[in-house]
Amino acid sequence: MSTFSEYNLQPNEVLEPYYEVIPYKSCDNATLTIDDENIAKMEGGKIKGVSVGSTTLNITAKNFTKKVPINVGKQISDVDKKKVTSTRNASDICIINPISRMNIGDNHMLWAVVFSNDTNFLYDMTSQDNVVNITSNNPAVVSTQFGVLFANKVGTATITVSDVSGSKTKSFNVVVEDNSFVSTKTLNVDLTQFNLNNAGTSDTGVSNAQGFVNLFKYASENKYDHIVFPQGVYNLNGDFGTITVPSNMIIDFNNSIIQLELRKKVDITKWEHVRANNEYAFTMFSLLNTKNCIIKKGKFYGENYLDKTEHHIEHELMFDVIGSCDGSKFVNCEFSYAPGFNINLSHNVYGDTRTAFKLSNAEVGGYTDIGANDDNITTRFRCKDYISLSSLNKYKDKTLTFGLGCMQGYGGYAYVKGRFYNIYFFDENKQFISKLDKCVQFEYYQRPANSSYCKIEFYQDSLPTTADPDFGGIIHIFAVNELKGFRFENCKFEKAMSTGLCPQGGTDIIIDNCEFLNCGYYDPSSQIDWEDGGQHIHGHIVKNCLFKSTDKNKHSVINVKSRSVVLYNNVFDYCTYEQRTEVENARIFKNKIINGSTFVLDSKTDMVYAYNVHENAPTIRTIVDGMSVWQFDNFKITQGI
Repeated sequence: MSTFSEYNLQPNEVLEPYYEVIPYKSCDNATLTIDDENIAKMEGGKIKGVSVGSTTLNITAKNFTKKVPINVGKQISDVDKKKVTSTRNASDICIINPISRMNIGDNHMLWAVVFSNDTNFLYDMTSQDNVVNITSNNPAVVSTQFGVLFANKVGTATITVSDVSGSKTKSFNVVVEDNSFVSTKTLNVDLTQFNLNNAGTSDTGVSNAQGFVNLFKYASENKYDHIVFPQGVYNLNGDFGTITVPSNMIIDFNNSIIQLELRKKVDITKWEHVRANNEYAFTMFSLLNTKNCIIKKGKFYGENYLDKTEHHIEHELMFDVIGSCDGSKFVNCEFSYAPGFNINLSHNVYGDTRTAFKLSNAEVGGYTDIGANDDNITTRFRCKDYISLSSLNKYKDKTLTFGLGCMQGYGGYAYVKGRFYNIYFFDENKQFISKLDKCVQFEYYQRPANSSYCKIEFYQDSLPTTADPDFGGIIHIFAVNELKGFRFENCKFEKAMSTGLCPQGGTDIIIDNCEFLNCGYYDPSSQIDWEDGGQHIHGHIVKNCLFKSTDKNKHSVINVKSRSVVLYNNVFDYCTYEQRTEVENARIFKNKIINGSTFVLDSKTDMVYAYNVHENAPTIRTIVDGMSVWQFDNFKITQGI
């Protein structure tokens, strides 16, 4: 009998056990029992974690029993720990994205880097193996696996990060809360009051769109926080323009269909496949800094549903989710038959705040702790003169969040390879205020409200030699409203022409128990496409989802450029996953990869591929500068499923 060497799962996590008995398939001929059901139990043929601890799974076929350890709340198996090595001699630990608060059911992909004084250590994180050990002192509250934190129940836990030897450690506390949004005042929608038609009547799209706007305005002004629509079919039309969705609202569409009519003002057939300046393309709904908004039980269908065709308008969006949408999510919704990208996710980057650290302003050297020049530091480069924050201060009433990175062209690390920098803030009189240590390109931080100038030093022992041709910048500082914590729960994405979901940014995005079916017929042709704006994509967690192709096309999930994307406990059914060289810190574990599904993996930094069930091992293509794909205890199917 063959199976995993052990099963590691979290409290409340559900895993399907896989095993094969030679010479016959055992799925219909085995009995599964668990010794201690207070630790884990069988539920619907699957293993469910109950509480932190260890027990044994018994797989019995005919007269043979295989005993397999089950660990709940354990980071990684002891056997696999012995496989983890690193040549890096630790001098410090840098936790890039610590988190202080989580909600029950949340995940967070922690990223930490082992610093070293070795002469061959590079701050661009593309040399040697960066291996850290991440543990929790209270896994019943917060457990961890491969750096992914699992918020299991209300309480507090201390997360400790160490290098492989354990000689260097850093810790932080996480408080887990139950912050479910609860409504207090419900509005049952009167169709007549808002001139709404829910019979799917032709040419009601514009008037319905106006009715939606009037309804949302009325509900907000009268302090309603729960809207319930009568079930039906609501037409909408892009000729109206974009509908802005309000904050602090549960919007229950009551299993209604919201379908888009073809526009009357613009002929869709004249703009098929046109990318730039497409006059047909529009956004139907906008969530712009929309907080605590729960949209539930709506079936949002693009024009291809009503028109029964396959129009392709790449930049058309059903929903555009941008900026600080804390506490907002889609629940039990469907987003299908879209001509274009369907749903976009992005941070709200204020483009006119982009301020260049110019090549002409760069010199070798560092700073003291108060931002004075220190010429004894020769392994960094700094700016010669102050950088003004005047463009960022135009928006300081909206946000004090900033990022630093190349914002010209394709972005990324075009001119500055070093990821880490220190930044020093000064007031309008150029008096020192404060310093942020070991920041990372394209991560987001808070600056002081009274800051007017800054100085920046990079951990890079050579000066950049080129800059962007437009501004002469080697790097840019910019203001941003961060999209953080947005969720999709129990949603469906079907037959969107470009993408089912198009993330162009976002931090700690959770996509849970969703179905992606036959999305992607035209470039980028994908169920999910992490690509444009990839440097702004941080910690997207995709779990318990199905990616499936049923129309003879093998549809794809594409990860071109991102940071800390996690795929776990998903099913890929005749669907490819392609990960390219601009991907950093990816984690792929406990997935079921079947029916001809293939995984192709490039990586810019170390990544994990573990505990997956697959027909074929992934193709490891380009691993930048010898980085590793850590492969642990994957189960190869020999008889099919």
